[in-house]
Amino acid sequence: MKFGIAHLNDNFHDWERHLGGSFGSGPATPDYQIMQESFQITDLAEKLGFDSVWSPEHHYDPYCMAPDCLQLLSYYAGRHQKLGVASMVVVLPWHDPLRVAEELALLDIMMDGRDFTIGLGRGLARYEYERMRVPMDTSRERFREAFEVIKLALTQGQFSYDGKFFQIPETVIRPQPKSKDLIDRVYISSVTPPSIQTAAELGVGLMIIPQKPWDDHVSDLKYYNRVRGEGGMAPRNPVVGVFMYCAETEDEAEEGYSKWLAGFNYSATKHYEFDDPDHFQATAGYEQYGAQRADTIEQGPERPSHEQVSEERAKWHSDELSDQAKIETGSVVGTPEQCIEKLRRAQATTTPAQMFGFVRFGGMPVEKAKRSMELFAKEVLPEVHKMPVLDPGL
Repeated sequence: MKFGIAHLNDNFHDWERHLGGSFGSGPATPDYQIMQESFQITDLAEKLGFDSVWSPEHHYDPYCMAPDCLQLLSYYAGRHQKLGVASMVVVLPWHDPLRVAEELALLDIMMDGRDFTIGLGRGLARYEYERMRVPMDTSRERFREAFEVIKLALTQGQFSYDGKFFQIPETVIRPQPKSKDLIDRVYISSVTPPSIQTAAELGVGLMIIPQKPWDDHVSDLKYYNRVRGEGGMAPRNPVVGVFMYCAETEDEAEEGYSKWLAGFNYSATKHYEFDDPDHFQATAGYEQYGAQRADTIEQGPERPSHEQVSEERAKWHSDELSDQAKIETGSVVGTPEQCIEKLRRAQATTTPAQMFGFVRFGGMPVEKAKRSMELFAKEVLPEVHKMPVLDPGL
């Protein structure tokens, strides 16, 4: 089984300045430094034998600096000789789907036969939707239409489209992609049952990005394959992401991981406004997020003041609150032996076609991420590469 690395490019320690509205001066750690450190990590990943690099798309705050994941992946494609690339995900409602199809075709040519996995999604952050000037409550319809356009563009040559949001006259994208199976490489990141159903009905793969208890993701996968079966389609292997930190001792791994995961959860809460879950329930297509997050996230102020941010962030690192507020997610954390055991559990429960690990998150120092990757590559990665891709019908 193949295993790649995933970037978040988070400038975690800039949240206080960002939430306080202090934009007169730049961040203490320049954004370009965070990006350059991600480049270093990716260089190391190829040297160590990881199989791919994965990038999300996010905008306008410290959570994840990746405003154009296909542009970033194109850079990685040219910078490296062996790594595959994957988007996790292109947020379709924010884009003209015809442009996305062209960019996918061009990147496919750049890859020249190397692995290229296409992750698509519809986005979750009100903060991003408002600045994209796209009504968030139209995301589900926009996503479906955009996918239909991309599928036509990548499979039909000349085509036209007449939908509610997109009207396209007879068109052919140029250059045409080199690969004829690009649409078969599409995976949708889905958390709620309606989105999982959409992925199954569209015939695309399911991307599992750890956002809730692992057993819930396993149940989602069973539901996805059941819907596929009802539509006359065979079960399909998902692609699966995990948070990853490997260390020589269990104590070292757990101490670091607990701190940095608390940081990630704080960052995700502020980016997605999980501490104000009512707005999800008031937005068509996102109602279930509000119900889920109200149950799992400690309530906090909608927009904390500058003075509140430092105090609130400190609480996220306390044992008392982290036990209540942290979302249990898929994690491959511990000694090499423990990481191997956890990956085998993930393999048995979700039968992934391939996996990827978030190697740096929540303010983790870059040198810590590199040491974790080096130990993982030496002791764990050879065992992962021996693992077969299991029958998804199991």
